[in-house]
Amino acid sequence: MKQIHPDILNLDPVDPPAGVEKMPSGEILDLEEITKAAGMKWIITGTFGVTYLIIPGSRDLVERGEGYRIFGISEENLPQDSKGRSREIIRRLAYGFHDYAAREVAARYHRDLKRELDADWTRKPKLNH
Repeated sequence: MKQIHPDILNLDPVDPPAGVEKMPSGEILDLEEITKAAGMKWIITGTFGVTYLIIPGSRDLVERGEGYRIFGISEENLPQDSKGRSREIIRRLAYGFHDYAAREVAARYHRDLKRELDADWTRKPKLNH
């Protein structure tokens, strides 16, 4: 039976963000810092013209313009602890916004967890029945 690592990101579906013409003001996020606080590896180089914000309200929002995007993560329902909050931000960016950087970080994180499980499996003695 295939094992699932207990540290995988929440598998619940993520609602896509609603498009807006003007993003409400909010707290600017540094995605590299969020990634590290989530216990994940920062593997991204370069910039992508995306601004990340924590915004008031109950819905994630996106504002798109010529040469820029602003992704607003709703502060509602974010965990209070730093690691849990950061993991949820990465999850919503990756699977709701389909943000390239967040998807790469999440994919690497899950690959590393799978490798960890596979390594544990090969070290355990196999029983013959």
